[in-house]
Amino acid sequence: SNTPRPNVRARKRAATGAGRRILLVDDNRDIADVVGLILGKSGNTVKKANDGSTALSVASRFRPTIAILDIGLPDMSGYELAKRLRKQKGLAELKLIAMTGYGGEANRQHAKRAGFSEHLPKPVELDHLLATIERISAPATGKKGSQMRRTGGGERKPPARRSARTTSARPGDRSSPRRGGRRG
Repeated sequence: SNTPRPNVRARKRAATGAGRRILLVDDNRDIADVVGLILGKSGNTVKKANDGSTALSVASRFRPTIAILDIGLPDMSGYELAKRLRKQKGLAELKLIAMTGYGGEANRQHAKRAGFSEHLPKPVELDHLLATIERISAPATGKKGSQMRRTGGGERKPPARRSARTTSARPGDRSSPRRGGRRG
């Protein structure tokens, strides 16, 4: 039959996105528009900004629970923006995701030191971004076991990890699983 099948995964995401307030900051308006649309259709409330100053102004009124920040912004770095956002009243516990073209290990470590929960190099697979938001939104239980996942048989295993090759591909490495090898 040609009847469209409902996307159960998309409906599930939309139902779980309720209540999330996401600030999306990227100087590339096309990226901000597309990612913002997907996040909104996934049940999140999204506000966008294209520079750090605007993001600070929006955040003071919007009170996001998650901020997705580009690192290379025109008026300040995403690291500086993260620091300033966390100083705003009520945002000390803001969850931060770096979504950036700076994908090297040094950049990943800098993001970690700056308080980012995740560092996602562009281009970001939207399903991966949605899964990351879901994961960092889950309430922390404070138990070591909370970092474990259940398998089909009920036993617990550590969370699946991406291979080092996937996360640290060097520019120009044509054997890289990333599309195109080199980034421009």
